[in-house]
Amino acid sequence: MKPLRIYFAHPMCEYGTELEKEVIERIKEADIDEIRGVDDIEIVNPSDPKILREFKAFGKKNAMHMKFFLDLVRTCDVIVGMPFLNGQWGAGVYAEMKVMQEKCGSVWQVEWYWDDDGSPYFCLERVNVEDIRPLSITETRQTVKMVKHYKGGE
Repeated sequence: MKPLRIYFAHPMCEYGTELEKEVIERIKEADIDEIRGVDDIEIVNPSDPKILREFKAFGKKNAMHMKFFLDLVRTCDVIVGMPFLNGQWGAGVYAEMKVMQEKCGSVWQVEWYWDDDGSPYFCLERVNVEDIRPLSITETRQTVKMVKHYKGGE
């Protein structure tokens, strides 16, 4: 029997971060219908070095870079999408979630909440992508740059 594949769609500015690791661990332990009682779960993380190498090879032959990730989503059973910490949805994450919903897969989101001290915490909730209003591609790129800047990156 093949493993249940869960695609973790999240902003590129969170690739390789502690937050990414924390959310992946929470996904593995989540009490959601599709994974309850399932022993063989595979988290498909687009920031995985193997996937990024495959993407790089794909990109050399194809100008439609997002197609690589959308095709990867199609190989999965469930998607968990994560917006930016301010709750806005990036265009790429939204596109990945929309593909899963169109194939009648299960679509979940990381829902952000804030403690009184300003610390974020989250839970996983089922979502209909039609209820999401994503940023444009330009706005998404600007938000990624802003987040990286404030994290001390680019």
